Amino acid sequence: MGVAGTGRSERPPGLEKAAWFRTDLALPSQPTLLLREVRPSALVHCAAIADIGACEEEPCAAWALNAGAVAEVARAALESRLRWIQVSTDLVFDGSRAPYRPGDPRSPLSTYGATKALAERLALASGGDALVVRIPLLFGASPTGGRSASEKLVLAARRGEEVVLFRDEWRTPLDAGEAAAALLDLLASDRTGILHVAGPERLSRLELGREILRAAGLLPKARIRETSRLEHPGPPRPEDLTLEASEAAQLIRCEFLPVQERLARDLRV
Repeated sequence: MGVAGTGRSERPPGLEKAAWFRTDLALPSQPTLLLREVRPSALVHCAAIADIGACEEEPCAAWALNAGAVAEVARAALESRLRWIQVSTDLVFDGSRAPYRPGDPRSPLSTYGATKALAERLALASGGDALVVRIPLLFGASPTGGRSASEKLVLAARRGEEVVLFRDEWRTPLDAGEAAAALLDLLASDRTGILHVAGPERLSRLELGREILRAAGLLPKARIRETSRLEHPGPPRPEDLTLEASEAAQLIRCEFLPVQERLARDLRV
């Protein structure tokens, strides 16, 4: 089965074997035109402005891509009778009632979370063969080498910068490669509605950050500032976004390694 990807920029490194279509999905009609050109047999839609700060600074752009494009993808997918997944986030919750199950009410605290919450509603309201999959904080390799939580942290530490790690923000982090494999398994299923995919451990951002720096050989030299999420500027940060993911686990064939083991494989220098 061939794979095609899309983005606003040129083809990222590492994706030479995939067809690549450069387009801006936030522009009117672009999702429909792209799907008509590519004619995929299935679709994983994960295009989004995912940086929380960027969404606060450019809310119009965030709403256009994170929600507006999803509305059009949903219409085009229904027209083509296309099986598709809308990738969402644990940040549709406010962090006050973990662990979160797929049917729990959405309660986002940030513009990013709000745009993704609306995207979920649009996908599910389309009446097509759509599945919403919420994923947690991702670490591991990205095509450009600087987008994931682990990559950003390692790059900053190697530059000698002070890294800020929250001791009171909890997530169920997952390796990006494992998340991708899980999405393909779920795409092949016949499930619709909402599912959660989550890593095997509940860790604070401080615990995860230390594991990342240790695996990269940057402890004890890294400059770490432990702090509270309550001291961070910008929109409120949820306390605990632990995802309950037992339903999806029954449909996923790939094994999620413990964070320490996965990082030791991926980041050891």
